[in-house]
Amino acid sequence: MAHGLYGYAVDINQLEEKVGSQDLEFLKAVRKRFEGPIELNERWLSAHAAGQNLLSLNEALEWVVVAPPEYFEDRTTNVGYALEVLCYHLGDPIILGRAGRTALRDMTLSELTDMVETASVHTGPLELGDDFDLKRGLLVRPIAGIEPLASYPGTGYLRRSELSKLATEFGAIRPPGPGPLAPWEPLAKLIHEAAATGLGLATFYY
Repeated sequence: MAHGLYGYAVDINQLEEKVGSQDLEFLKAVRKRFEGPIELNERWLSAHAAGQNLLSLNEALEWVVVAPPEYFEDRTTNVGYALEVLCYHLGDPIILGRAGRTALRDMTLSELTDMVETASVHTGPLELGDDFDLKRGLLVRPIAGIEPLASYPGTGYLRRSELSKLATEFGAIRPPGPGPLAPWEPLAKLIHEAAATGLGLATFYY
């Protein structure tokens, strides 16, 4: 299975307001829009996870909107994917690369760490608010207070002000003119594309 970091341009405040809002009309609209993925998840659970008492995506969406948990773990991992569904519904995926790809494809955690650490040699520490640095902010920062404790997905977010600051920092170390790409360029592109929307960035790693 190839892993990647997926990014969604979304108003973080709006996202946080919808989580736990008990807005049943909003929940109904999300379920209708994502009826296909919800049904696919139900079929997968029936075929591959019968008797394992795993939370379905449909149930997870209700949890997130009506009564969100403090965390999700492997049995309830669909809470993480429900958060991603909300980000898609409220915002837009950041399109990177060819064929409209929305992720830093085949991105291992080691490679992502190398990108951040190599860039920070030039920028200094890439710190966010709430005592998170960039790497942890992308991978384990709780969206709307729901802590990711499952194997996948990892969740994270950057607020608009954090994105703007990071875009400036990455831009300052980008070499002028043509030449080989710096190791951190894929991550810099994600940051710049998200910053250009004027919104925040929600991220999911799996």
